[in-house]
Amino acid sequence: MSTTFAANLLSPPILFFLLGLAAVFLRSNPKLTEPVLKLLALSLLMSLGLRGGVELSHSGFDPRTVATLLAAFAMAATVPLYAFFWLRRRTDRANAAALAAAYGWVSAVTFATAVDFLGAVGLPHGGHIGRYAGAVGVACAV
Repeated sequence: MSTTFAANLLSPPILFFLLGLAAVFLRSNPKLTEPVLKLLALSLLMSLGLRGGVELSHSGFDPRTVATLLAAFAMAATVPLYAFFWLRRRTDRANAAALAAAYGWVSAVTFATAVDFLGAVGLPHGGHIGRYAGAVGVACAV
């Protein structure tokens, strides 16, 4: 087994996915309380935002950076917005909003995981990747 495969298999997002999969197969119904869910969501968003802020402090704040951040906000808002309006035609407002927010959240988590993977395998990806992660985290919080 390659070290990259083993590192990915033992990463927290994959382990939590496997735990959830096992809970479904065992017909378990694990529940987290609302404060724990809020804490997990806020800690993820804060870590994304802090990562982006640190990278931004290293690279400076110029017109190109502003354009990049605006593009990141626009892209991070696009998926939940179109998902909400598409889902709104098929379900009530509360469920459409919850599902649309989940799509935006998954996008942020997927992006953060991709950034961590690039760092773990040593692929160069530039400091602007951290800025995207921070912008995506902030946009999902809004």
